[in-house]
Amino acid sequence: MSHKILVTLLAIMGYASLCSCEKTDDERIPTTNVNLSISQAAWIRYGIHGAFEHVYFIKSRGIPTGYPYVASDETGYAGVLFVTGGGGASDLKAYSPACPVERSPQTLIEISTDSDDHPIARCPDCGSTFDVFNYGTPLTGEAAERKFSLTPYTIHSTSAYPVVVTL
Repeated sequence: MSHKILVTLLAIMGYASLCSCEKTDDERIPTTNVNLSISQAAWIRYGIHGAFEHVYFIKSRGIPTGYPYVASDETGYAGVLFVTGGGGASDLKAYSPACPVERSPQTLIEISTDSDDHPIARCPDCGSTFDVFNYGTPLTGEAAERKFSLTPYTIHSTSAYPVVVTL
């Protein structure tokens, strides 16, 4: 009798461990400082305001052109990709634009649309696609096969800076 219970418990534990492996890996990009505080005036000029828009902030490349980066601004390994969902500016999300498969600061995720005109992120090198409105979840390609999602950044606001991004 106790042998059956032991076998049953082992089977349940094995099944539970298999189910727990469904988590995606969003820590593939090397950890570097991300600290970007964007003023209201700068966000009006350089930010995004409507639904399904995107913009890159990459200090090392001077993107967006003319943005007044200061010494304390850090945009991480490959920059910061801001996207808005259907809720516009109130649905703002931020990610590292580096592909988690390629792991190169030179290979940046590009935003395009799928056959239903739903915006998706696509790696120009490996072809993997990601849902930037659902936590950077991988949709297709090697990223989906290996469960590599985009690296998310935290966004919050202060009275002086409506958009503050940190890792």
